[in-house]
Amino acid sequence: MPAAIVQKLNAEINAILSDPKIMKQPESLGATVAPGSPAQFADLIKADASKWGAVIKAGHISID
Repeated sequence: MPAAIVQKLNAEINAILSDPKIMKQPESLGATVAPGSPAQFADLIKADASKWGAVIKAGHISID
């Protein structure tokens, strides 16, 4: 996806998520919503992949 579109979507989504009325719904369901940048999201995905990869390896978990 072109970077300009990613940046535009990110700005619009972050603006929407700044509305407390919008945040009530996911929070009422126990979700954690963390507005941020595309780079922050990429870092989160990398960290989660590393964390859960270690859990899977330590637990000898496989798909059979």
